[in-house]
Amino acid sequence: MKHILMIVCILYGTIPATAQSSVGQKHLAQLPPLLANTCGCMQAEEDQYSDQIHRVLAAIEQERDRIEYGNPTPDELISGISRKTGIAQSELKRLGDQGTEADGEKLAEQQMQKQYGISQHEIDQMENMSEAELQQWGKQYAANRNSSGNTKQGKAVKTAAISTQIADLESQFNQYVEKWKTMANDYALLERNAKKKLQETVERVEKSAPKEIYQGEHCINQKAIDEYFEHNLPPVYKAYCEETTPKYKQYLNTRKTDLPKIFNLLDNLVVLKCRMLKEQTGIEQNIADLQAIQSMSLVEDHAKAMLDLGNTSWRNETRSGKN
Repeated sequence: MKHILMIVCILYGTIPATAQSSVGQKHLAQLPPLLANTCGCMQAEEDQYSDQIHRVLAAIEQERDRIEYGNPTPDELISGISRKTGIAQSELKRLGDQGTEADGEKLAEQQMQKQYGISQHEIDQMENMSEAELQQWGKQYAANRNSSGNTKQGKAVKTAAISTQIADLESQFNQYVEKWKTMANDYALLERNAKKKLQETVERVEKSAPKEIYQGEHCINQKAIDEYFEHNLPPVYKAYCEETTPKYKQYLNTRKTDLPKIFNLLDNLVVLKCRMLKEQTGIEQNIADLQAIQSMSLVEDHAKAMLDLGNTSWRNETRSGKN
């Protein structure tokens, strides 16, 4: 389906109005603050933290289920696009299932030539223009052809401008994604190195532990062994936590700071693409519902990342129950 929607985005559109996704903000606000003392908190505090996150995840799932029942099916989208453009449903299905991005662009270009009277050479030129250059090109193009009564070029200019705006918004979103990905990769590298050091230290602690002394089948110094590990192992795991946690908290805090800006950015994309879809197929989608779904998905991902911060069962590692 992504190629079909790409055709819609290239062929049709209007400038998006500013939107505000309150649903994502609501669920984001219900998440707990990060554990203040992650490496030394009590089990009850950790449980309360994770329980609150799970309540938010459950609320998101329930609200998403309510919304998604009202969305059009892929067959409805294909049928509407076919009626609007005259492209056979079989061709649209083939493009959606098997086509490449190049196939979609080629079909879109053919439709622009057919509907807007603009050549492939002009399309290629517009792809390399800035928004200001597109506006200037459109004025000149209209002036040159106005006497002939040709009004198709106005639609072509508008479509090109909208395609540029979509690309710009998607580029902005991808910048956030890449920033998060870089921070996540940096943390993963730190964690791998810290975990290697942790394993080496645990092995040294285990090798230095008192040896079992048996009388028959009974270990007579088991209490001393347990006390040794209870005293020596927790500080090792706590040191690992204190080395890795600050960077992970920085990653989570950056995501939380970015999310409201991303909500607004993606809200605008939804408005833009929904109007395109209505023009292309006659299908009108609930913009607010789609905005809610995408913002809730972002909060859901963030909440799951927060759960990893509370996963500190290693604090209770002892020689008994050693893995």
